[in-house]
Amino acid sequence: MLVRVRDRLFGEKINETARLSNVSIRFARPTELERLTIEEKPDLIILDLEEEPEEYLKLIRRFKTSKLDSTPRIVGYLSHVNVALREQALQAGCDVVLPRSTFSRDLSQILKTNSR
Repeated sequence: MLVRVRDRLFGEKINETARLSNVSIRFARPTELERLTIEEKPDLIILDLEEEPEEYLKLIRRFKTSKLDSTPRIVGYLSHVNVALREQALQAGCDVVLPRSTFSRDLSQILKTNSR
């Protein structure tokens, strides 16, 4: 699982939840996402959609329009008031777009459901 967040404290929450859930995650640098290829795809990508919206929308489209049998599940989160970005992410192919509070509340289940 690959995670990209801008808020370090929230990143620590994700890391701790993953540890307690016995799920392995890796935090990505922005440049890693740009170089991520279809062949090197993780099972799950978690994105703070407000960090770099245009880049992340391109990344989502690239994975979701690939011809592979299996694409990574992409879960994005954002502020509940950012309705336009939510719609853009869903149209790009993001599997789930949640308000930050819901993502935080359901994080353990999201990680467990997507771990292989």
